[in-house]
Amino acid sequence: MDKSLKEVTRAFQEADDAWSRELEVVYGRKAGDARYNPRGLVADFSHRIDERAFAFQDSWEWDCKNYTLRFIWCCYAIAGTIQAYDSLHKEVIAA
Repeated sequence: MDKSLKEVTRAFQEADDAWSRELEVVYGRKAGDARYNPRGLVADFSHRIDERAFAFQDSWEWDCKNYTLRFIWCCYAIAGTIQAYDSLHKEVIAA
């Protein structure tokens, strides 16, 4: 396995562990509990900004078990963009 892929895999595992800890703190739920249901958490989520409300629609069709290739690709794109920005920012400061 490529070194960078191993690093990304480890980072995803760390993020998953952090999310599990957050669920326990915020919702009092642990992975493996009967009450732990990622799809249910997504369906129950809502957020309001001023007069506008946001909620996930049709989340019943998501399996919430594995990262999709599209999600992983987006993470690589975000990480690459951040690295490019940081590199450019360092060059501008050094100039």
